[in-house]
Amino acid sequence: MAGGLLQLSVYGSQDLFLTGTPQITFFKIVYRRYTNFAVESIPQDFLGESDFNFETSCVIEKIGDLMGKIYLEVELPEINLLKNRAYYIASIESALIEYTTIKQYYQMVYNYINIDSDVIRKLLLLCKTNNISMIDIEATMNSELFTGKLVDERIHLETYILESENFNNILALRDFKLDLIYQIKRIDIKILFNSIIANINKLGRGNSAETNDFLKRKDVIFIINNGLYAEIKDFYMSAYDLYIKYQRIYEALINKTYQERYKCAWVEQIGNALIDTLDIRIGSQLFDRHTGDWYITFMEIIMEQYQLYNYNKLIGNVPELYTFDDKIKPSYRLMIPLQFWFCRHNGLCLPLVALRYHDVMFTLRIKDLAKLFYIQDDSTLLDIQNIQSQYNIHLRDLRLWVDYVFLDSDERRRFAQSTHEYLIEIVQFEEHHGILGRQYNANLVFAHPTKFLIWYVQPNQYRHNPTGRNKCQWNNFGTRPDKTGYPLRSESIRLNTYNITDPTNDIKFFNFVQPYEYFKHSPTDGLNVYSFSTIPMEHQPSATCNFSRIDDLSINLIFTDEFLNLINNNVVNGVESGIFFVCYVLSYDIMRIMSGMAGLAFQTST
Repeated sequence: MAGGLLQLSVYGSQDLFLTGTPQITFFKIVYRRYTNFAVESIPQDFLGESDFNFETSCVIEKIGDLMGKIYLEVELPEINLLKNRAYYIASIESALIEYTTIKQYYQMVYNYINIDSDVIRKLLLLCKTNNISMIDIEATMNSELFTGKLVDERIHLETYILESENFNNILALRDFKLDLIYQIKRIDIKILFNSIIANINKLGRGNSAETNDFLKRKDVIFIINNGLYAEIKDFYMSAYDLYIKYQRIYEALINKTYQERYKCAWVEQIGNALIDTLDIRIGSQLFDRHTGDWYITFMEIIMEQYQLYNYNKLIGNVPELYTFDDKIKPSYRLMIPLQFWFCRHNGLCLPLVALRYHDVMFTLRIKDLAKLFYIQDDSTLLDIQNIQSQYNIHLRDLRLWVDYVFLDSDERRRFAQSTHEYLIEIVQFEEHHGILGRQYNANLVFAHPTKFLIWYVQPNQYRHNPTGRNKCQWNNFGTRPDKTGYPLRSESIRLNTYNITDPTNDIKFFNFVQPYEYFKHSPTDGLNVYSFSTIPMEHQPSATCNFSRIDDLSINLIFTDEFLNLINNNVVNGVESGIFFVCYVLSYDIMRIMSGMAGLAFQTST
């Protein structure tokens, strides 16, 4: 009997709960016919000044029948902060000394790697030749004739790195001398070979001589074939790149084409960060308000891992923009996906065809340049406003790309003539500034059935840059530059005098447990979430808390010593020490459309 037939025959009473009176089959696809429609992305321009620290508006043309996904497009300018020649650090004399020093260093690296690679090739051949014993190979590797030149070149290179005065005067190398010595020893085949032999002799004392010889031969071949050549290449290329860099500097000075630039960079996630506020109004009523902070935090918990690469490209979170160096920052076109209710769910597309008497308007407030861009601390540089004017740093081509949906005539007529009632998702938030002390009780006022809360604290110096020399860290919710570390030791949520979370809970409950249970992505350290819904990312309600009926909502925060030390010790000129707190909530409201006009059933005070 065939296995499949046997599986069919072993049928019992338990199977009735699974296959009795079947309702579906997995072997015939059933589909539904859909109404005829088309989608086209059409640009919509903003009115008035569209630059840093300006507010501008865009009234949506009623070109299509429905409005779906929207992208905010803006072009960052190319930034080339050239120095005045009077302030150049380099001179022909100093460049010649540095170039000569680096050239000598590069030549030593080249000679050393050349000999090291030659010994590696010969050793690999010896290890693959079975009629040569490991004792003979060990004797060969430690003979003056075979590896003496390698040892001499290594000692020569190490001595130059550690003792050369000119080498010590080059900033690019001075602080990395010990790292260079470490890298040299990692790629030296004689050191590696003797280390392998010593380890196997020590660990394989109970093995036979033949077994140890086999292990030695195997390990030597494995290390050579798996990573050693790559390390040698990396070490060589770092020396070569340095040599080419200083050669070009010297030649440019000789040819009088040399230029020096000030170091600068955009902040990370510049596309989200540049949004101060973004409002949508229908008629004269404010329906929803988003901020750049909301986009940064929201995407932390909903973004799938496989989407991160493309998303970072869209919002300009790329090394060529946020790396703090003296390279030219290229012009870059940002495409920021908006996250209003109709942008995230096709079934909630805004029916423009039904809004005969109401316009849809977006109002965008853009942050000041100082909060998005920073420069090196140099006495020859003026303040950020003068730099913006001097180097012509202005935004260009600000517009919205709107996905218009075009319906067939019958469905268009139904949308235009019918009344509509949509369950929509809106954002509410509260910000608290200038917090001091070891703990803080954040009293919050929100309304409407709410799906989840998301909150964090930051030092004031993460959010302000009055001098232009401080980096605003909008996406850093931790206590360290690498976005790690916990600013909060404990926290708890209180509703109407009752703690709904245990005050003794570990901070990871909000930072990791809640995101793991309810969201698609684990946020970085310091970003805290609490969900009332079981599936908060689906539009279908799955439990809420009606904040309209809550008189007392608060989050009690106790700060860590590390965070308080950061507040008190990391002082930025022009920025008062203190803590910033913000809490966002995603809530439900009802949008009604009738007689060509739209309104909210339950108004939110903003």
